[in-house]
Amino acid sequence: MACDGGVFLSVADGARGSFASRNTGLAVVQAQRLAHHARLPGHLLVGTQDNGAASLPVAGAWAVTLEGDAGGVAIDPDAPARMFAQSVGASWYQSADGRAFGTMS
Repeated sequence: MACDGGVFLSVADGARGSFASRNTGLAVVQAQRLAHHARLPGHLLVGTQDNGAASLPVAGAWAVTLEGDAGGVAIDPDAPARMFAQSVGASWYQSADGRAFGTMS
């Protein structure tokens, strides 16, 4: 079985208390929303369950940009470094550089 807590295996046909974690060596997240830039293929921002928002600049590496639960995400089509992410309580955050997020004013 898979969920936002990872992957689990039951050796007793799914009986209560029979599930054991099989997460060793896995590096996974549960994506909630994904934003991509219209003119820059591969420029992505993802909102995840429990792991915040992570960005992938063109030809870069994934980086966590906002911690905690994240939901909706968006990338400004006219300014690729300007990104938006939603977090707990429907709070919205913005980034002007694609790395540091702050509350929206």
